[in-house]
Amino acid sequence: MLELLQEIVKDRITPNQLLLLFAIDESISFPQINPHLEIKGLKREGYIIMNEDLETGCELSDDGKMLKIKYNNYFIKGKKKTNSILM
Repeated sequence: MLELLQEIVKDRITPNQLLLLFAIDESISFPQINPHLEIKGLKREGYIIMNEDLETGCELSDDGKMLKIKYNNYFIKGKKKTNSILM
């Protein structure tokens, strides 16, 4: 877990911003976080693009998509390791 949090810090985002990044791409919402506050940081780092034509008003940039893939792979690798250990 510490490794994951260190990577998040290295990418200059917060855990809430990472959660919001996934939420934007999957079109879901999390009432526990304030999206207006977190969007500012994601926009500043270049992970989202503001777009008035979309319902949400923003979409993931290429950097944002790569970041989502990076963190998604953390959990896919973890599953594979667990399955191989169990076998």
